[in-house]
Amino acid sequence: MAFWLTIIGITLASVAGIWALLVYVRERMNVERSFNMVFLEVRIPKKESKEDREVEGEQFSTQKDFKEIGGGIMTQFFETLYSIYTSRIERHFKGQDFLSFEYALLDGMVHFYIVCPRSLLSLLEKQLTAFYPDAYIEEKSDYNIFSPKCHVASTYLVPTKPYWFPFKTYEQMNADPLNGIVNSLSKVDKDDGAAIQIMIRPRKSGWQEKGRKEANKIFQNKKGSGMAWYNPLSWIATIFELLFRGEAATQSAESTERTTPLTDEEVKAMEQKNSKSGFESIIRIVSSAKTKQEAIANLDPMKSAFNQFTMANGNAFIGHVGIVIRSWLRILFSETSDVDFGSTLGLNV
Repeated sequence: MAFWLTIIGITLASVAGIWALLVYVRERMNVERSFNMVFLEVRIPKKESKEDREVEGEQFSTQKDFKEIGGGIMTQFFETLYSIYTSRIERHFKGQDFLSFEYALLDGMVHFYIVCPRSLLSLLEKQLTAFYPDAYIEEKSDYNIFSPKCHVASTYLVPTKPYWFPFKTYEQMNADPLNGIVNSLSKVDKDDGAAIQIMIRPRKSGWQEKGRKEANKIFQNKKGSGMAWYNPLSWIATIFELLFRGEAATQSAESTERTTPLTDEEVKAMEQKNSKSGFESIIRIVSSAKTKQEAIANLDPMKSAFNQFTMANGNAFIGHVGIVIRSWLRILFSETSDVDFGSTLGLNV
């Protein structure tokens, strides 16, 4: 007996050691990747001629055009970005490559950056110019929204429900959601700084199956009963149902249940999400100002701008309080935080 306990103990210790080593190697690779990221500033040239302005006005004069030209093209763009997913064995050590889409307020102007590993630079530039031929792409050095002795407020945005519950998308909106996000940044004083960081990483296919099961459960009007399967009252109710009504009557009652139009829309939205490529994502919001109160006041409108993605009976964003400066500055696909990192930069976090 003692021999087998020793063998089991050694096996468990070995597995734990290998797992800890794998986690350590992945974190180190993640940090090394962050030092080899490229910042691309993306700008759309202003239409100067009368003809160009008329064409642009005609393109975006209707909501249909906004959804087709704006959201539709961007949806295709993200579908192509899923090609960076790799199934090679080294993914277990270095993880999947990721991209960061960042809005930054610098000197009163809103800038848009895409941050990617240098190995993906060529692919990203080709895809951007293919979908947005008018876009001007320029490689830049890292930007800085902080000033000496500034105060910083920051937060994560996390979903209120599990991932299979969808958010509202541009297809259900009557206005360009980007306007709300940019306007929240434009309200920040030009002497302060702010940034929104949206990081994505492709996820292995298979996650859709859970979503389909949950959608089917809702469609069949089945309530999540938790641990009710061993509740004695549920047993008694089932026995009486069978004794007095019979199995056929029970099944007939279940089959006559009807879903509401709202439930049908909810299931439809879930199934639509399940048909898309999947990305893991992290959203960070950072604000810097002369005082802590001003930094928090600047942060609140940026968080509120994401309320437009709230879906009834679906998902919504909520702020997750925490120190995010370390992961944001080092472009880490991680929710870890380090208070001391901010203090070494002379920031009041």
